Amino acid sequence: VFRVFAGPVPGEPPSGFGVAKWGGEGHRYVGMWQADLPEGRGMELDEHGALLYEGEWRAGERSGFGTAFEQGKPVYSGGWSAGRHSGEGTLSLANGHRLVGSAESGFAAEYDETGAKVYEGEWINGVRCGKGSLFLPSGERIDGKFENGTLTGTAVQYNAAGMMLYRGAFADSVRQG
Repeated sequence: VFRVFAGPVPGEPPSGFGVAKWGGEGHRYVGMWQADLPEGRGMELDEHGALLYEGEWRAGERSGFGTAFEQGKPVYSGGWSAGRHSGEGTLSLANGHRLVGSAESGFAAEYDETGAKVYEGEWINGVRCGKGSLFLPSGERIDGKFENGTLTGTAVQYNAAGMMLYRGAFADSVRQG
Protein backbone atom coordinates (compact mmCIF):
# COMPACT_ATOMS: atom_id res chain seq x y z
CA VAL A 1 0.00 0.00 0.00
CA PHE A 2 1.40 3.36 -1.04
CA ARG A 3 1.20 6.08 1.62
CA VAL A 4 2.61 9.57 1.84
CA PHE A 5 2.14 11.62 5.00
CA ALA A 6 3.16 15.09 6.08
CA GLY A 7 4.98 14.90 9.36
CA PRO A 8 4.36 11.38 10.71
CA VAL A 9 6.17 10.38 13.86
CA PRO A 10 8.55 7.45 13.18
CA GLY A 11 7.40 4.18 14.77
CA GLU A 12 3.78 5.35 15.28
CA PRO A 13 0.72 4.72 13.06
CA PRO A 14 0.43 7.46 10.40
CA SER A 15 -1.50 10.52 11.57
CA GLY A 16 -1.91 14.00 10.13
CA PHE A 17 -2.44 14.94 6.49
CA GLY A 18 -1.75 12.21 3.95
CA VAL A 19 -2.49 10.45 0.67
CA ALA A 20 -2.90 6.67 0.42
CA LYS A 21 -4.49 3.91 -1.60
CA TRP A 22 -7.78 3.26 0.11
CA GLY A 23 -10.61 0.81 -0.38
CA GLY A 24 -10.71 -1.33 -3.49
CA GLU A 25 -9.78 -1.09 -7.12
CA GLY A 26 -7.18 1.65 -6.94
CA HIS A 27 -9.17 4.19 -4.90
CA ARG A 28 -7.23 6.87 -3.07
CA TYR A 29 -7.94 8.87 0.06
CA VAL A 30 -6.58 12.40 0.48
CA GLY A 31 -7.05 14.08 3.83
CA MET A 32 -6.58 13.78 7.53
CA TRP A 33 -5.55 10.51 9.21
CA GLN A 34 -5.53 9.32 12.79
CA ALA A 35 -3.89 6.04 13.81
CA ASP A 36 -3.65 4.87 10.16
CA LEU A 37 -7.36 5.51 9.39
CA PRO A 38 -9.14 8.40 7.62
CA GLU A 39 -10.33 10.76 10.37
CA GLY A 40 -11.63 14.33 9.91
CA ARG A 41 -11.97 16.03 6.51
CA GLY A 42 -10.96 14.17 3.41
CA MET A 43 -11.89 12.90 -0.02
CA GLU A 44 -12.01 9.57 -1.82
CA LEU A 45 -11.01 9.38 -5.48
CA ASP A 46 -11.37 6.53 -7.96
CA GLU A 47 -8.46 5.01 -9.92
CA HIS A 48 -8.78 7.79 -12.56
CA GLY A 49 -8.82 10.61 -10.01
CA ALA A 50 -12.58 11.26 -10.20
CA LEU A 51 -14.11 12.42 -6.93
CA LEU A 52 -16.29 9.79 -5.20
CA TYR A 53 -16.80 11.41 -1.79
CA GLU A 54 -15.81 14.61 -0.06
CA GLY A 55 -16.57 15.25 3.59
CA GLU A 56 -16.09 14.00 7.10
CA TRP A 57 -14.64 10.64 8.20
CA ARG A 58 -14.58 8.83 11.53
CA ALA A 59 -12.49 5.70 12.16
CA GLY A 60 -12.07 5.06 8.43
CA GLU A 61 -15.75 5.45 7.44
CA ARG A 62 -17.83 8.23 5.93
CA SER A 63 -19.41 9.83 8.97
CA GLY A 64 -20.71 13.35 9.64
CA PHE A 65 -21.55 15.63 6.71
CA GLY A 66 -20.42 14.82 3.19
CA THR A 67 -21.24 14.56 -0.50
CA ALA A 68 -21.07 11.44 -2.68
CA PHE A 69 -20.46 11.79 -6.41
CA GLU A 70 -21.07 9.62 -9.47
CA GLN A 71 -19.52 10.56 -12.80
CA GLY A 72 -18.61 13.99 -11.43
CA LYS A 73 -22.14 14.86 -10.27
CA PRO A 74 -23.32 14.97 -6.65
CA VAL A 75 -25.80 12.17 -5.93
CA TYR A 76 -26.17 12.59 -2.17
CA SER A 77 -25.28 15.43 0.14
CA GLY A 78 -26.04 15.29 3.84
CA GLY A 79 -25.56 13.20 6.93
CA TRP A 80 -23.52 9.98 7.04
CA SER A 81 -22.96 7.40 9.75
CA ALA A 82 -20.85 4.25 9.56
CA GLY A 83 -20.40 4.71 5.79
CA ARG A 84 -24.14 5.03 4.95
CA HIS A 85 -26.61 7.89 4.39
CA SER A 86 -28.01 8.88 7.74
CA GLY A 87 -30.32 11.66 8.84
CA GLU A 88 -31.11 14.68 6.72
CA GLY A 89 -29.83 15.14 3.20
CA THR A 90 -30.57 15.55 -0.49
CA LEU A 91 -30.56 12.45 -2.68
CA SER A 92 -30.58 12.68 -6.49
CA LEU A 93 -32.46 9.85 -8.21
CA ALA A 94 -31.77 8.31 -11.63
CA ASN A 95 -35.10 9.65 -13.00
CA GLY A 96 -34.02 13.25 -12.33
CA HIS A 97 -36.05 13.58 -9.12
CA ARG A 98 -34.48 14.54 -5.82
CA LEU A 99 -35.43 13.71 -2.25
CA VAL A 100 -34.94 16.26 0.51
CA GLY A 101 -35.12 15.08 4.09
CA SER A 102 -34.57 11.61 5.49
CA ALA A 103 -35.49 9.09 2.80
CA GLU A 104 -33.76 6.17 4.51
CA SER A 105 -36.30 6.12 7.34
CA GLY A 106 -38.18 9.25 8.20
CA PHE A 107 -39.84 12.19 6.48
CA ALA A 108 -38.82 13.60 3.09
CA ALA A 109 -40.16 15.53 0.11
CA GLU A 110 -39.67 14.37 -3.47
CA TYR A 111 -39.29 16.92 -6.28
CA ASP A 112 -39.31 16.29 -10.03
CA GLU A 113 -36.69 17.57 -12.49
CA THR A 114 -38.52 20.93 -12.78
CA GLY A 115 -38.51 21.44 -9.00
CA ALA A 116 -42.24 20.67 -8.56
CA LYS A 117 -43.11 18.70 -5.43
CA VAL A 118 -44.52 15.25 -6.30
CA TYR A 119 -44.62 13.61 -2.84
CA GLU A 120 -44.19 14.54 0.78
CA GLY A 121 -44.35 12.08 3.62
CA GLU A 122 -42.84 9.06 5.29
CA TRP A 123 -40.14 6.82 3.80
CA ILE A 124 -38.62 3.50 4.83
CA ASN A 125 -35.37 2.40 3.17
CA GLY A 126 -35.83 4.88 0.32
CA VAL A 127 -39.41 3.78 -0.48
CA ARG A 128 -42.65 5.73 0.12
CA CYS A 129 -44.16 3.97 3.12
CA GLY A 130 -46.59 5.36 5.70
CA LYS A 131 -48.59 8.59 5.69
CA GLY A 132 -47.99 10.90 2.77
CA SER A 133 -49.35 13.26 0.13
CA LEU A 134 -49.09 12.91 -3.63
CA PHE A 135 -49.04 16.18 -5.61
CA LEU A 136 -50.40 15.93 -9.17
CA PRO A 137 -49.41 18.23 -12.07
CA SER A 138 -53.02 19.50 -12.15
CA GLY A 139 -52.54 20.96 -8.66
CA GLU A 140 -54.60 18.23 -7.03
CA ARG A 141 -53.34 16.51 -3.88
CA ILE A 142 -54.06 13.03 -2.54
CA ASP A 143 -53.51 12.31 1.16
CA GLY A 144 -53.30 8.71 2.26
CA LYS A 145 -51.19 5.74 3.24
CA PHE A 146 -48.41 4.28 1.11
CA GLU A 147 -47.15 0.71 1.14
CA ASN A 148 -44.10 -0.33 -0.89
CA GLY A 149 -44.26 2.94 -2.83
CA THR A 150 -47.93 2.88 -3.84
CA LEU A 151 -51.03 4.56 -2.44
CA THR A 152 -53.22 1.89 -0.81
CA GLY A 153 -56.37 1.95 1.33
CA THR A 154 -58.60 4.91 2.08
CA ALA A 155 -57.37 8.28 0.82
CA VAL A 156 -58.73 11.77 0.21
CA GLN A 157 -58.22 13.68 -3.07
CA TYR A 158 -58.42 17.49 -3.14
CA ASN A 159 -58.54 19.90 -6.10
CA ALA A 160 -56.05 22.75 -6.53
CA ALA A 161 -58.26 25.05 -4.41
CA GLY A 162 -58.23 22.54 -1.52
CA MET A 163 -61.82 21.29 -1.93
CA MET A 164 -62.39 17.56 -1.45
CA LEU A 165 -63.05 15.72 -4.74
CA TYR A 166 -63.02 12.10 -3.59
CA ARG A 167 -62.80 10.08 -0.41
CA GLY A 168 -62.48 6.35 -0.79
CA ALA A 169 -60.39 3.34 -1.60
CA PHE A 170 -57.18 3.29 -3.61
CA ALA A 171 -55.19 0.25 -4.72
CA ASP A 172 -51.79 0.56 -6.42
CA SER A 173 -52.31 4.37 -6.50
CA VAL A 174 -55.57 4.06 -8.53
CA ARG A 175 -59.13 4.87 -7.33
CA GLN A 176 -61.17 1.80 -6.43
CA GLY A 177 -64.77 2.93 -6.10
